[in-house]
Amino acid sequence: VSWVPDQSIRLERFDRYYDGPSPLDTVLFKIYSKQRHHHVVEDFLAGDLEEMPVFSDEIKAALAGRTGLQWFHRPSLSLFFYGINNRKPPLSDPALRRVLSGAIDRRQLVETVYNGRFETAQTILPPGMPGYQPPNTDSGTAMPGSNLDQARQTKGMDGTPVIEIASAYDSPRVRAEMELVRASWEKLGIGLAVNYIPDWQAFNAYIRSDAVQVYRYVWFADMPDPDSILYPLFSSGSADNFLRFEDARVDGLLNAARGVVDPLDRARIYRQAEALIMASTPVIPLFHLSVDQVYQGNVRNVQPSALGAHTMSLHKVWLDRP
Repeated sequence: VSWVPDQSIRLERFDRYYDGPSPLDTVLFKIYSKQRHHHVVEDFLAGDLEEMPVFSDEIKAALAGRTGLQWFHRPSLSLFFYGINNRKPPLSDPALRRVLSGAIDRRQLVETVYNGRFETAQTILPPGMPGYQPPNTDSGTAMPGSNLDQARQTKGMDGTPVIEIASAYDSPRVRAEMELVRASWEKLGIGLAVNYIPDWQAFNAYIRSDAVQVYRYVWFADMPDPDSILYPLFSSGSADNFLRFEDARVDGLLNAARGVVDPLDRARIYRQAEALIMASTPVIPLFHLSVDQVYQGNVRNVQPSALGAHTMSLHKVWLDRP
């Protein structure tokens, strides 16, 4: 019923909803700019917010010792990865891409930089997604290992002293991540340059340009179906394929799967497509993010979705008296 830019969005109950009206008569989404992020915790502690995303360790620390809160930590259907410009020499060499991917210790990254919060990515499709299968050599979805001797003999590494990673975010945690990657790639004799582009429009334009080499990115599925990850990222006809990845076999499988209704047959086709993608290594999968939310104790019937808290139905949520 109202939208105040950069401040709030207000929704009111639709009493003629087919499944009955919601117990909530109003939902108010408050909008916080980056400069006002610290006000989120202040408002939550003051009781002015019923829910809040837990996006930092600082938030956990600020709420430590508070009783009666409801905490939710759920794996999400997402992929955090480094996208590679597959047309940019020497990164156009799949062997070099595999070497760069295999050199990064994902478990160390998650444990030391992200405090063990996320699930390391051994495949592109996240656990819980239809079509997901644990990585193994027979299926072709095994993550490339780190073999320094073999890496130094990789043709694509000749004349590759420095590789640039573009990042839309600059924070102590991102810098710690970059230092871990820098140390990993230095063992290969490859340096790392980081290009921080905090303006999202400028970052978006850059990763679409021919200048980009590697970029930090995250993709969230908008439905629990492999198509919502594999098609937009890896189909040559997708507007979101910033990787410039093209494979006629992958295109054929992704297009064929869209016309298959049987879930088992669909999963089989997507596994074949994923195996081909993994073999080419157009991206460096790092980890799958999680849904982390905290709710006041008087919020009832909360069920965060693996697609993100923003997709949770509020139809059956209700508020007890504080």
